[in-house]
Amino acid sequence: MERGPVDPGGVAVTDAFDLDAGARVIGKEVDAYDPETLDDVRFIACGDEYETVRRVSDEVREG
Repeated sequence: MERGPVDPGGVAVTDAFDLDAGARVIGKEVDAYDPETLDDVRFIACGDEYETVRRVSDEVREG
């Protein structure tokens, strides 16, 4: 896999990425997706990342 910045919808992600911004982009994409057969989505994070992903996911879901 090539290292360096990639563009996942407007947020530059590198090896030292902004977890808050990345979680927000992913959360918004998941929230906007309205499939007919998908009932539940899991956004998995471990360690210190868990609280950041949980907080951002809650903010996105609440609008």
